[in-house]
Amino acid sequence: MRAVTDILDELARATAVSDEERAELDKLMNSVLRRWPAQVPPERELAVAAHCLTVVRRVRSGERLAALDPSVTNQLDADSLARARATLREYAGEDAAADEPEAVLLALHYALARSP
Repeated sequence: MRAVTDILDELARATAVSDEERAELDKLMNSVLRRWPAQVPPERELAVAAHCLTVVRRVRSGERLAALDPSVTNQLDADSLARARATLREYAGEDAAADEPEAVLLALHYALARSP
């Protein structure tokens, strides 16, 4: 995977990202990469960053996702969900860690980015 700064530069060329969002996004992306060290194909790096940007924006605004269908959670392994919960806890504190739909969506997006 490219350096986080390179990915964020590309994202900023594609969509508006404030300086504050970029700082938060850098923190979140680095946390994601520490917990999921597997390579993401270059063509999907931007998708992971874009998803992380939406997480940053939801956390900053206090927005919560609606509950997801249980079948979505059932597609994910327990380890991926644990990593997603830990990532959110590290990024946004205990309050975000309790947001199960956010953890499920993060785990799902990362699994899709890594899939062939």
